[in-house]
Amino acid sequence: MLFSLFNRAIIFLYNNNNNYNFPLVRNRIRYDVLYLIGGNMDKEELLQMFWKWLSIIIIIGIVICSIASLSYPKAFDISFIKDIYGILFTIFAAYTAIYLFNDWKVEKNFDTDVELLKACDENIIRFKKDLDIICNKIIKIYKEYENSNNYYIAHSLYKKKLELESQYLEDFFIHISRYLNFHEDKNFSLLVSEYYSISNEILYINKDFVTEIYKPIYDEIKKYSNVDLVDSTLSIRFPPNQEGVKRYLAQKHKVLRMNYINTGYLTEINKDNNKEEDRLLNYEEYYELMNDYYSKINTYIKKKIRA
Repeated sequence: MLFSLFNRAIIFLYNNNNNYNFPLVRNRIRYDVLYLIGGNMDKEELLQMFWKWLSIIIIIGIVICSIASLSYPKAFDISFIKDIYGILFTIFAAYTAIYLFNDWKVEKNFDTDVELLKACDENIIRFKKDLDIICNKIIKIYKEYENSNNYYIAHSLYKKKLELESQYLEDFFIHISRYLNFHEDKNFSLLVSEYYSISNEILYINKDFVTEIYKPIYDEIKKYSNVDLVDSTLSIRFPPNQEGVKRYLAQKHKVLRMNYINTGYLTEINKDNNKEEDRLLNYEEYYELMNDYYSKINTYIKKKIRA
């Protein structure tokens, strides 16, 4: 009986709308169902589909009920149609709720990722800020003597004890590791590992430079400085009776130079033979390599935060 009523409803709609394209409607239904099952729509599309088909079902139901009540006034039981609608709406509402929950879960995960990456960004910026001060002083000390045979006295290197570890660097690595636990990215993971490794090496190099290599030079030239606790360039003319001091400083600068120009290695692929080769880097080149890694990490984080 229900099937007969449905056919009569379709014929009624067709006779009252010659422009109604039923093959098109059938294809539209098939497309919407496959699209819904495939989960390829966002929240707005899902809500639009829900209201569209809810309206269509209600209209068809009204037409069927109207035809049934006119054709079979005694036999027609409207509670049957009500039960069918109840089942359909329950199923549709459940699927909609699940889909919206999944959409909420995606947004929640994105918010969590953003918080992790913001913590990473803040810690790596703070670490770089502290490290840049020390690294630039070391580069200045080397270049002043090499380029003009002057001495750069860096009082600021001894205002605060240098550590072999940085809490900012450790916090960055912890947060970025938590992020990578949920997002597999081999290239970025390798970049982070390289940055973390070279940063720790530079922390050690800086500590050794300040406490062992430069300290004897600093202790000697600060005797010739008229301004205490202010970093400055000194041009010292040693009298004949202090030639021994000049030779002592030259020897210490020779040690400084050897350590400066042999800071680290960079492994590269030789394009001619496609083999790995190690290239020796001086301190400034090693520092620039670390900054290059930092820039790439910073760009990645900003891109993810603003996605």
